[in-house]
Amino acid sequence: MKPVHVCALCGGASDDGHASARLTRVTAVSEIAFDALCHSGRFGELWRARLAGRPVAARKYVAAGGAMPFRDPIAVLERAAADAQRVTHPALATTVAAGRALPGWILAEAWIDGSPLAEDSAAPLTRVVRIGADIGDALAAAHDAGLFHGGVRRRRVIVRPDGHAALVALGWAPLETSEADARWSAETPTSAREIDAYRAPEQYDASPASAATDVFALGCILYELAAGRHPFAQRDGYRTREAVRAASYRSLRLATPEAPAWLDELCAAAVERDPGRRVSAGVLAGALSERARDDSST
Repeated sequence: MKPVHVCALCGGASDDGHASARLTRVTAVSEIAFDALCHSGRFGELWRARLAGRPVAARKYVAAGGAMPFRDPIAVLERAAADAQRVTHPALATTVAAGRALPGWILAEAWIDGSPLAEDSAAPLTRVVRIGADIGDALAAAHDAGLFHGGVRRRRVIVRPDGHAALVALGWAPLETSEADARWSAETPTSAREIDAYRAPEQYDASPASAATDVFALGCILYELAAGRHPFAQRDGYRTREAVRAASYRSLRLATPEAPAWLDELCAAAVERDPGRRVSAGVLAGALSERARDDSST
């Protein structure tokens, strides 16, 4: 698969490969041309932009009162960007820039054409398998490099025109779940519901994000793709959150009887309450890739 760079929300195309991506230090907002606002939320704004002629998805972090919740924002952002560049994978977007851009700070990654996964819609089994294999393999590569994503969400899974998927915002998510959340502007209700929906049970007990929490989030997404509903969905946000904490998993085959038993077992293994018992991203990706090969050969 060709290396991909993906805008988190609006799409776009770049032919740049991971090998040629170099971290650019932004020192003035004039260095970035902001073309269109894609999204505004708790942690600032996401823009479709250009840096040195290259199309990028630029996250502008603007804190309440004009201050970042870190002592040395530039060092924190550059470290996050450098961490993201430690892993090269065709289904991971690469962070290419970090720095100051008044009145806030910038992280940017290159982008290609693609669309975020639609919410509350079931997909054909072949699409579930392909997307799960792509994202699972990307996460496995990150985990093997000693990294975790920390913010796997449907809106960060981008499906390209060829049907393959990529994961964006590697290295960004931990910045957006800091203990200093209260210093940022109010989050939209949609974002709040999404964050709760993919948080693993241990995270409600103050455990940090990890490779296991990445797998839990991907397991939820796979289930949603197959069934058109979240595996722990209840009547309201509080009951859903409690169902997640208790890992009250509803069998995929109860939600959609046509789902194969092997996919039900894989989803259940990904959303185990005990993070130590969850399947690894590599095992999950391997199982899905094998199914994809079987499908293509029949």
